[in-house]
Amino acid sequence: MSAARRLVSSSCLEAVHELASRLGIDREASEDLTKSVSHLGKVQQNLLRYNASISSYIKELKDARNVTLALSDEKTSTN
Repeated sequence: MSAARRLVSSSCLEAVHELASRLGIDREASEDLTKSVSHLGKVQQNLLRYNASISSYIKELKDARNVTLALSDEKTSTN
């Protein structure tokens, strides 16, 4: 994890603790909340990675379709 991401992550976790404290949530519950926030961050990263993979796969399919159409047009024009 880059230093910038660690800083943002650390700041977010500190904000969660502060908010929990202001809401009167005990430390144990605050820790659970912090773990949940951390887990959601990991889930978000995975979803972004999956989205990029799917987008790449869709682009490859479109490229393959375009090549197939071009070959088909070329074959049609030569006949």
